[in-house]
Amino acid sequence: MSFNTLKYFSLQKAARIMAVDITNCKSKEEILNKFDSYGITYEDYEKALAETGSSEDAVKKPAKPVSILDETKSDVVSPKSNEKMLVTMAIMRGVYKVKHYYFELEKPFLLIDKDEAISIIANSRGNLREASPKEVADYYGIMK
Repeated sequence: MSFNTLKYFSLQKAARIMAVDITNCKSKEEILNKFDSYGITYEDYEKALAETGSSEDAVKKPAKPVSILDETKSDVVSPKSNEKMLVTMAIMRGVYKVKHYYFELEKPFLLIDKDEAISIIANSRGNLREASPKEVADYYGIMK
């Protein structure tokens, strides 16, 4: 692909990601000229997307191997535990902060005290939900 194949609004998004000032640009051609004047290529844009994770089109980072057998370094507990609840983002986005918890694309699952998790999920307006240990295993590519 190239910048020429993108529509005007997609080019505006690309300009924001690449920190290019396009306030006076009124057409697609003017934005393309700005990219050319800064020497920004479509490959540079793809790299930026991959680093920020801001697009489904971006190349995905490889999943990090996680051992579910090593309980000393695991944040995941048995689903039979009544004290903790596994919470994840219902809608994946860069970062979602609630109280002192940060849900990120790289770490979308957090283990939270059950009472607090229920309260957070209820007040999240659909942004958070309870997750299953199977979802964690699927997300991190853990094979049983």
